[in-house]
Amino acid sequence: MLNSDIQFLVRLASPSYQAYVEQKGKDGEKPLSKEDWETRVLGKESDSKPDEPKRKMSVEVKGAVMATSESVHASQSKGEGILRKALGDEAASKLIANRKTRDGDKAHVTLISPPDMKKAVSLMAEKEGISKGEAERRVKALVSDGVDEDFTVRGVGKAEKDGKEAYYAALSWPAGDKMRKSLGLPTGDEEGAQDFHITLGFGEGGDVHGARKTDTSVGKTARLRNALIRLAYQQPNLRKDILPLLR
Repeated sequence: MLNSDIQFLVRLASPSYQAYVEQKGKDGEKPLSKEDWETRVLGKESDSKPDEPKRKMSVEVKGAVMATSESVHASQSKGEGILRKALGDEAASKLIANRKTRDGDKAHVTLISPPDMKKAVSLMAEKEGISKGEAERRVKALVSDGVDEDFTVRGVGKAEKDGKEAYYAALSWPAGDKMRKSLGLPTGDEEGAQDFHITLGFGEGGDVHGARKTDTSVGKTARLRNALIRLAYQQPNLRKDILPLLR
């Protein structure tokens, strides 16, 4: 089932905000704001307010360009929790331990891979008519200023290649795409674009490279089941079609 189907079922099974407010009024309780209600009941992410100043993510350049922040660490921790619920604590702990052996306690998002870094340097040297050494210095200076922390977590996914498996939190990161585009690197759906993600764990064979990391299906089974149960309860005429799906 597609993500859009899941979202539709959750919305259909959930009461409207107005109905929620009216019920809270009858109960003599203070309702949540509409934004908080949508986040908790519908699973919607809160939108960033346009007038809020965007925080910068710190950047480290070591072959690859990696960005980090407190939010990246928090997102990784939350993703680990989803992984434990989806796979079981024992299996998830092994995957997470493999990641920690490689990365320690650091969480990061890869902005530019080593091959893309070389490409960015070559493009700048050609465009500006400068040496690759000078181009490399300029590229590093540009990215080292930091990148806006405007990423959102799309969900937890799994990548597989050559017998290896890796789990990650898939991200949307407009500022990351903007930085890559300014350097002439592919973004979005273009071939060779960077699938922004936070690694959660991987198998004994190591991390997965060279595979798309856009999947967000891990951990959604329980949420879908709960949505179907609510829908069956609230729409008796649909129960005969829904109940077989819960077996």
